[in-house]
Amino acid sequence: MGLHLHLGPSMIGLFFFVINIIFVRVPTPVSADYEEHKNCSAPFRCANRDDIGYPFWGGNRPEYCGYPGFELNCEEDVPEINILNITYKVLKFDNAKRIITVAREDYWDQYCPSNLVDTALNFSLFDYVHATDNLTLYYSCPPNLMNGMSVLSLLDRYEFRCNSDESNAADNYFYSWDVNSVFNKTFTDAVKAYFGSCAKSVLLPLQQPTVESLVKNPASANLTRALQEGFGLQWFPNENLCEKCEQSKGECGYSARTGQFNCYCPDKAYPDSCPPQEGACNASVTFTVPKSVLPIVLGNCLVLEQVLQLKWEVSGWHAISALKLVEGVKQFVTAKRNSLTSRAAQDHSLTRERRLPLVISTSDSLFSHQQQHFQQFFQGMIVQQIYHYYSVLFLNAGIGAGVVGIIVILVILLLVGLRHIRKKKTENDQNVFGFGRFRKKKTENENAEAAFIRNYVSLAPKRYNYSDVKRMTNSFSNKLGQGGFGSVYKGKLPDGRLVAVKVLKNSKVNGEEFINEVASMSRTSHVNVVSFLGFCYEKKKRALIYEFMPNGSLDQFIYDEESSNINRKLEWRTMCQIAVGIARGLEYLHRGCNIRIVHFDIKPHNILLGEDFCPKISDFGLAKLSEKKESFISMLGARGTIGYIAPEVFCRNFGGVSHKSDVYSYGMMILEMVVGRKNAEVKVSLSSEIYFPNSIYKHIEPGNEFQLAGVVTEEEKEMAKKMILVSLWCIQTNPSDRPSMHKVLEMLEGSTEDLQIPPKPSLSSPRRSAQQLSLASLLVD
Repeated sequence: MGLHLHLGPSMIGLFFFVINIIFVRVPTPVSADYEEHKNCSAPFRCANRDDIGYPFWGGNRPEYCGYPGFELNCEEDVPEINILNITYKVLKFDNAKRIITVAREDYWDQYCPSNLVDTALNFSLFDYVHATDNLTLYYSCPPNLMNGMSVLSLLDRYEFRCNSDESNAADNYFYSWDVNSVFNKTFTDAVKAYFGSCAKSVLLPLQQPTVESLVKNPASANLTRALQEGFGLQWFPNENLCEKCEQSKGECGYSARTGQFNCYCPDKAYPDSCPPQEGACNASVTFTVPKSVLPIVLGNCLVLEQVLQLKWEVSGWHAISALKLVEGVKQFVTAKRNSLTSRAAQDHSLTRERRLPLVISTSDSLFSHQQQHFQQFFQGMIVQQIYHYYSVLFLNAGIGAGVVGIIVILVILLLVGLRHIRKKKTENDQNVFGFGRFRKKKTENENAEAAFIRNYVSLAPKRYNYSDVKRMTNSFSNKLGQGGFGSVYKGKLPDGRLVAVKVLKNSKVNGEEFINEVASMSRTSHVNVVSFLGFCYEKKKRALIYEFMPNGSLDQFIYDEESSNINRKLEWRTMCQIAVGIARGLEYLHRGCNIRIVHFDIKPHNILLGEDFCPKISDFGLAKLSEKKESFISMLGARGTIGYIAPEVFCRNFGGVSHKSDVYSYGMMILEMVVGRKNAEVKVSLSSEIYFPNSIYKHIEPGNEFQLAGVVTEEEKEMAKKMILVSLWCIQTNPSDRPSMHKVLEMLEGSTEDLQIPPKPSLSSPRRSAQQLSLASLLVD
């Protein structure tokens, strides 16, 4: 039901006093924000460049003139930018396409910098342009003969030296596997195997034509030229908001205090764009009358989410009087509209659809009898978004910003008062029925989420509205899967990129999964970690947006869900490459980030596969962040999936929880990849301590013939045996006996002969209580 308030003579007088005030001109004060508008209008100065503006800042442009992560420095008349601790020279700016061409500073005039690291991006801010390929530099490659052929004789043309006097040093080479190989298949396999023995490799993205030319015409001079030509990056932050701000003659910026985009205007800062000058406004708030008898303009250039609707009950009028009044106003407005046309043609801000609301002047004789002829009844509030760029015509007088402020305050006080009354009544009702405490707890949790989003806005990628999410998923029409967290849908961004959108359920307590995911993924950028492209946080709506992986998850390729028969769809070489890729991703999470990320839910379902079966770790809903110097992680309760949980996670008697818990989950997953069945499906007898990994030992124990379904050639046998040995080391009961992911990588990339058979892991050590045995049985049954 609507809210009915009868206004007595005193309230009526106050109301019309406000209406009369709005026709009094009040000077508009000059805001201190003018300084920001002036400072941000200046481009970044470096050499003769004058085209570098938002989102870039630095030097003469204060931090509030740009976006976090876009600071520039001018070094030797060349702009430089730092992305994830790697410095790049910015060679070109294309503001229309939002593309910069960059080259790594550490490879500008040398091939062997002191810190050999792969190129990495913050994909929430940048992405590679389409025509980009990777060039790989291989370091310290020993002389070798591979399969009876001299690989070195094939690679002489691709050799480079770190300095001119390096006669006895190990060989270094460059090559790209993103272009068609210049070797036949036999030689290509030999070259790949040889490069695998090099001590270090570094990935350097370059422009696609440059890489193709370099592979066909290798030479040191060409390599130097290729590295200095760099590659293209497209930037994303607030591109639509900035365009709108600049069209309104504002300057784009960012508030570190609010974590939001700012449009700096000549008078002050606005959330998205500057209001036009008198005569044209972004929006108007009006009191309207049913049947459009008497519209009254309440404010000028006023953007509110709520529009008060007044129902006017007219008494003491003859119908003819009302008709004459409306007709007279229409004629006046028509004349004013015609006079406004020439001004609109000269003002580029008046370029969209306009509406001229009817306005009653203070000189109208009707107002002298207003209290005698009108009774007003408030009919409640209607939330409505008013279309921008409506033009408002004021008769007789302009409206000053100071008066508008008074009007806004009066309206807000009214809304707040009504809301307070309703809230008080609701709280009383809740307390009567015992729901008050529950609602308070829920509000605190929602506030915690909101505070988290504000704190992480500088790290987090693009934030989308729920309407954007519906648009990119075509109203959630293509469902990819569903789990306890919610559902995953296929979608497409405006730039054409395919995405996977995970929509979380509303029932998540404290939004923990949502917070964990954003906190963890916002810090990552690695080829083996799925790219986090954005999120939605709008009231109770939560969504996470990732790059789309066309081959789905790993579990679809390593066992058949419908039967107990092994359904191996991947070659052993591909399986081994996937195992190595996952290990690299975990090593990055444990060592490569500025803060350690422990995933706590490594399993085939959370490993996504790209077009070339490049594995990417996903689903960080259970992840925990910790400082690298911290040996153990403090947490309450177990987390993870049955069959992959490390013993110390559910029973602290086995040791402290740490990144070694991920190593255990990784080992169990690799075992599943080898044998093609789920550990959780295998029944366990705690009395005999026989469980899934124990049955694997028969394949590697001395004297036993190695037999495994799908293994045919000797090469496949070596790959499978290596994966088994590594995985068994990873699932040792004592966390200190497990290798780090760095060591796991060395084992996977090394020789099988160098690997020893690990002892059998056993949950019987240390001795457990009956309560612990009961818990363990629950986890594996």
